[in-house]
Amino acid sequence: MKHFAHQPFHKQYFTELLHKYGTINIRQELIPDPRPLQVFFSPNGPSPMPLNSLGTLGKMAAKSTIFAVFLHSISDGEVRQCIVTAFEFYAEFNRQANRSHTRVPESEFPHLWILTPTASAALLRRFGATENRENWSAGIYFLPSGFKTAIAAIHQLPRTQETLWLRLLGQSKVQGQALKDLTQLPNDHPFRLPALKLLYNYVQCFSQTPDSFTPEEREIIMELSPLDLQRLEEAMQREIHPDIGDEPQLEPRLREE
Repeated sequence: MKHFAHQPFHKQYFTELLHKYGTINIRQELIPDPRPLQVFFSPNGPSPMPLNSLGTLGKMAAKSTIFAVFLHSISDGEVRQCIVTAFEFYAEFNRQANRSHTRVPESEFPHLWILTPTASAALLRRFGATENRENWSAGIYFLPSGFKTAIAAIHQLPRTQETLWLRLLGQSKVQGQALKDLTQLPNDHPFRLPALKLLYNYVQCFSQTPDSFTPEEREIIMELSPLDLQRLEEAMQREIHPDIGDEPQLEPRLREE
């Protein structure tokens, strides 16, 4: 199973999850030259629904952040272009500070997170990217600190609730497992409903106009088993009628199927 092929899914996904927490600006350039979805996010401060409910994704968004979201495995040139974009952003920060005769602390420059379905070991090695297992999940690689950049190789993330919100941006089996995990989230999870609605809307659109979907999108919907679709339907019905009953809950660490 491949990933949702169009960036509008990713755009809606980040908007649904982050818009209540701060300022979000999304640059979408898809045709004719496919480029990563660029998400600029700056948190406003404390919120009634803490960002840590988004696991690793929420941890990334705890400070000002640039997400570069790829639909395919990244190349060396694409990593460099992401870094150039971030440095141009930093330069504009400095120009604004100079005009107002102020100084931007280093801690306020946004961190660049490159999210990619897959990343080769050779590419990570060429950029000197290394893991920080004491503070971050496996599959998160940090470039030397001066670059303020990290690469999330989504196919390497462990199948846990913490990584769910990143794995939904993966492809093939990784995203398929994440979609199933989403339907099993606890009923009281604060991000369960927005994500379910987004997925449910895609399923409903597919059933009404299947020809309007790309082959990749048709494949991802068809890979959902009748049981998965039933769980998704039941999950949405429980949001409308909470007295129907509880669903199976996602374990803190899931077993591989």
